[in-house]
Amino acid sequence: MPRRRKRAPALAVLAALCGAVAGGALAPRQAAADASKSASLSWVELPGAEGCGGALAVAKDVEKWLGRRALRAPSEAELSIEARVDHVGDSRQWRAVVELRDARGTVLGVRELTSDGEDCSSLKASASLAIALMIDPDAGASPQAAPPNAPPAAPPPAPAAPAPARVSEQAPAKSNAPCRAPSETAAPWRIAWGLGPVAALGVLPEPAAGVQVDASATPPQFVPLHLFARDYVSQRRLVTPGASVHLASTSAGATLCPLRLERTRRIALDACAGGELATVETDSEGLGGAQAHTATVFRLLADAHVSVRLGGPFSVRAGGEGGVALARDALVYEDVARAQHQLFDPELVAVCLDAGLLVALP
Repeated sequence: MPRRRKRAPALAVLAALCGAVAGGALAPRQAAADASKSASLSWVELPGAEGCGGALAVAKDVEKWLGRRALRAPSEAELSIEARVDHVGDSRQWRAVVELRDARGTVLGVRELTSDGEDCSSLKASASLAIALMIDPDAGASPQAAPPNAPPAAPPPAPAAPAPARVSEQAPAKSNAPCRAPSETAAPWRIAWGLGPVAALGVLPEPAAGVQVDASATPPQFVPLHLFARDYVSQRRLVTPGASVHLASTSAGATLCPLRLERTRRIALDACAGGELATVETDSEGLGGAQAHTATVFRLLADAHVSVRLGGPFSVRAGGEGGVALARDALVYEDVARAQHQLFDPELVAVCLDAGLLVALP
């Protein structure tokens, strides 16, 4: 018998302010500017974060917190504050990195702020207060100094290097905000699972169709990693009258995706490179006895995929890849006379197209 193969933004800001209060109670004040010094402000909105208020609006909010004119042109300032704002990948998270530098360009402190709001307004308000606190540790202590309806923001940034003695001698910032949650500074892992059809040329004697299961993970401060597994529908090949061979292929691989282009928050293009290990298995019938063989193929891959967010955790993705075989085994069979014949030699180049529905977690 033949054998067949079976196959919430305000809460986040409040938490950050709690961290500032706790830090001030346990250690000397760090990375805040001397209130007597002048400062300049640079506010840069990277692609994907346009519409976060602009430098002029942020500067006005900072001076409202301070209750005075405090920002100067870079040529007139003794300290500089540089802020970069972007939108983290295809998640809902907004991020701002704020740096405090002295007149020589030495970094006195760096702070990362994040927000999960629908728009950038909550991050803009948080960053405005954080910048004001860097200029004057007492900023916002008076109710008259705060902009209306502005949420509390994160503390001034922690220094990248030991702060000067004058910084360590300053008193902690004053704050009357209640502490209800721990501070969150690190961006979380982003994970997505996918399932969909796949079609390929060069993996089996005829064009092959199958199913693909994959997972994508984006660790903080690292490029996204894509893992996948594929199973193709088996093919039957007639080798002699009354004798045939069934061929089936499965594979698994991984790629790194260092390039990501986003035109909007909903559409993105990813370019990746990696490798795939595939097996081609055969079962025969009508050859004077069952014959089973397995060939192994290792390919280097380069691929590109476009993803579109549908809403909530759901996205769709489609794309293609090309693979070059570095190692491949030919499949042979024996006829009734024990003579060997080549059945299938995997192609040097294989092409694959796939699509799928993605679900982001958490």
